[in-house]
Amino acid sequence: MGQDHVDIETALKDAHLPALLTALVHMTGDASLMRPEWTPTYDPLSRGDTGLSPAAEAEIRALAATAIRAYLDGKPLAMPSPDLATLRRQMDFVAGAPIPEMYADFLVDELTLAGKSSKDPQFEQPELQAAARKLKVIWEKPAQSPFPASQDLFTYMRAAKPTSERRSPLIGNPDAAFASASQVIEAQYEIPFQGHTSFAPAHALADPSNGQMTIYSNDMKSYGMRLGVARFLGIPKEQVRVVWMDGPQCFGRTAADDAGFEAAYLAKELGRPVRVQWMRDEEQAWDTKGPAFTCQLRGALDAQGNMVAFDFDSQCCDYGHVGYNEAETVLIAQLMGIRRNPPNAGGGS
Repeated sequence: MGQDHVDIETALKDAHLPALLTALVHMTGDASLMRPEWTPTYDPLSRGDTGLSPAAEAEIRALAATAIRAYLDGKPLAMPSPDLATLRRQMDFVAGAPIPEMYADFLVDELTLAGKSSKDPQFEQPELQAAARKLKVIWEKPAQSPFPASQDLFTYMRAAKPTSERRSPLIGNPDAAFASASQVIEAQYEIPFQGHTSFAPAHALADPSNGQMTIYSNDMKSYGMRLGVARFLGIPKEQVRVVWMDGPQCFGRTAADDAGFEAAYLAKELGRPVRVQWMRDEEQAWDTKGPAFTCQLRGALDAQGNMVAFDFDSQCCDYGHVGYNEAETVLIAQLMGIRRNPPNAGGGS
């Protein structure tokens, strides 16, 4: 919040109170603040509703304001790194219900609560030091950026020449209907790229023992991964087994596909089990994205308010579709120079 005078009550007005209470545990060291009667009860149809009474909300905000003022006045955090038991309570409290044990270690690492993160390179290992000395990287900045700046994306998309085009059947004479309409309503929408990023980063374990590639993965299409990995590695599908494991996912293709292929490739090359886990920054940079698109809509109304014409025009990235567990489109294949020709058509127009 800064050291200057701040209207703390105003700042706390929109705070997520269960999360705020767990932060107060860090500040005060008082785990009893996670009272059973303050455990949130979420209503999926009411975004942000925690089921707390107005009196409880007021009491929580008052406690937070007092603790924050004490911190701004120089009082140190009482519990900067909670133990695992307290962390488990905090996680369950914010979620409003017990969550899987597997996420505890992930959260400790993600928040660097143990004072060390697996994201930090461990260059004290002799093998890594030797490999780093051999690594030579040459980077030449392209004369012209292949992509427009974010603020120019939609202008670029509207002006770009389409690589393909798809038109709906034309019914009637829309030009005449628009020309004679009593009212024309127009709207324009811009939808940015959206990451298919799960709660926790993608990960997989592959074991090449006994002439069989066994992959432990939370990928949503186990049989698809089996077939895709077999094609990618050039081995019979009968030698690939995928064991589904509980893990983070989202609607649509995620990086779980890519992590499984990467683990299998490394395991085959090394001849020993390999576990691959992406980091949060890698997931946000390299996961599959819902493509950006823009659309313009026009509607024509007659004097009675009836719609007599409708026009829809949209621009989207073409060849933007990445299939599930495809040997030619997973990230490792793309980075190895493998390309499908032609690429998957994305229906952009």
